[in-house]
Amino acid sequence: MNQRARIDFILAGALFCFLAFPAVAQMDVQIGPGPVDPNAVRGSPLDPRNLLLRPQPVEPEPVNPSIRMPRAPYPESARPQPGYPSSYTMTLTRGRATPPGDEPINRARDVAERLMQCWTPPASPMLQEISVRLAFNRAGRTVSPPVVSYIGPNARGEARDALRKSLLQAISACLPLRFTPGLASAIAGRPFAIRFIAPGTGNGGASTQK
Repeated sequence: MNQRARIDFILAGALFCFLAFPAVAQMDVQIGPGPVDPNAVRGSPLDPRNLLLRPQPVEPEPVNPSIRMPRAPYPESARPQPGYPSSYTMTLTRGRATPPGDEPINRARDVAERLMQCWTPPASPMLQEISVRLAFNRAGRTVSPPVVSYIGPNARGEARDALRKSLLQAISACLPLRFTPGLASAIAGRPFAIRFIAPGTGNGGASTQK
């Protein structure tokens, strides 16, 4: 095909497109760089405004006043009680504490005195010291078994075991303790560290007391 034939073929194809697709002939086709009419792409997928991800406002759901969220369950030891410490540390000497009687216990100090009232230490000429850690529930029973944390140096061997056994048996025999409602709510789950001192019957009874 010579050059003249190719030109005739191209012109015939252009005429065919013009007659077959009249809408194409009405388009303003611009080839090459030039000004772009912003109205030409407005509303089309090529609109830059449609290409941006804009956050959409979210309307809050109406609150139903009849629905209430339950409060988180807190253990008894975590509930704040005004006027009471989070733990108790005390020292009692046998024979010096005043027996609290049989009425419900209303003071934390009386807890140790009630236990002291139940305890009969083994006879010894030397001063005896023993410390125990424990906590109570509202019903006056221990949350877990009491733990003896210290025994003085005057008790050795079998005397040491007898001193430990006598105190743990006394605590078990005293339970349950009777608390007033206010004290039961305040000390439930709070740890007690109580040091019991039993003076000796001999001349060296107070040799290790400080």
